[in-house]
Amino acid sequence: TMARLLLQRGLVACETQEFTPDVPHNRAMRGWLGRLARCTALKGTLRTEASRLHGRMGGVGDIVDLRTLQLHRNIAHYGPMLRLGKMLDACLLPAPDGATWLFPDTGRDDLMGQVFEGFVREVLRAHGHPGGRQDQRAFADLMASPADTRLLPELETDITLRTARRHLVIETKFYRSVLAGRPGASPKLRSNHLHQLLAYLRNARPRQPGVCPEGVLVYAQTDRALRLDYKIDGFPLRVRTLDLDQEPEDIIAATLLLVDEPTAPLSRTEH
Repeated sequence: TMARLLLQRGLVACETQEFTPDVPHNRAMRGWLGRLARCTALKGTLRTEASRLHGRMGGVGDIVDLRTLQLHRNIAHYGPMLRLGKMLDACLLPAPDGATWLFPDTGRDDLMGQVFEGFVREVLRAHGHPGGRQDQRAFADLMASPADTRLLPELETDITLRTARRHLVIETKFYRSVLAGRPGASPKLRSNHLHQLLAYLRNARPRQPGVCPEGVLVYAQTDRALRLDYKIDGFPLRVRTLDLDQEPEDIIAATLLLVDEPTAPLSRTEH
């Protein structure tokens, strides 16, 4: 205004940002919705909902190139969508007909395990259980040279909840078959998962003396439901499956029960 002497003519110069929904993050979202709407592996109701949302975003282009997307504080709410989009990019493949999309049977239990772990952690955090995050610790009783110690892995839990009166370690797992076993033998719990959780409990450091660490081993329910209670080496340990094929409020309630459920009374048995 001053440089062009506009005030002398009763004018001012203005520059405004054009607010439009056609921004890269919305384009990516619309692109992913379009893929899901044409994914034959999804339930019909989910495809219908994805198609409806895709249609509501008319006027927004379709791109799904994550390399063009950046997050900052003002658009941090896009974070969960971007994480979901990364999973879709890793899993979805175009079908041979060129018009639909497929979830191929890739055996990506590791990828689904990360999604399941993040889901459980965020539900607990959002419903008043702070500290639902990974908790690194060294071994509680260790004798070794500094050089040898550097080669030891850290014990890193999926979720640790600590208060003055409680120390709860939750390990999340996603497997196509919850139980495993040798051919011809009856399936049992996976021993490496039990030993992993017990190692965390043995090396836990509660905030207050006298607090006994507890463990929960939770699987996404893929083939069978489990509800098992143990006390192993003095540590209460529960094994649960979480059914994700139900209404959202029921999934949330079942997730919170992993923390709120009281410890079942147990008697000693011979093994």
